[in-house]
Amino acid sequence: MTGNWKCNNDSLLLFAKTNRWRSDSLNKYGYQGKWPKVPVKPYILVNKLNYLELIDSFDNGEKGIQRLKLTVP
Repeated sequence: MTGNWKCNNDSLLLFAKTNRWRSDSLNKYGYQGKWPKVPVKPYILVNKLNYLELIDSFDNGEKGIQRLKLTVP
């Protein structure tokens, strides 16, 4: 996914411009007749104490939480 990042208080917002799968064959043929969509709303990553949190909404109404934790070797 590519796009523009903006900062708003404790959040990072990603305004997507393109969206592609990692697999070239999926980008060419799709997955069960579907291709990735460019979302209208931005992705919002909230800065928590030691990680970023992204709450996703899926087409079927379910939600998922992704946590991106910074690890320093």
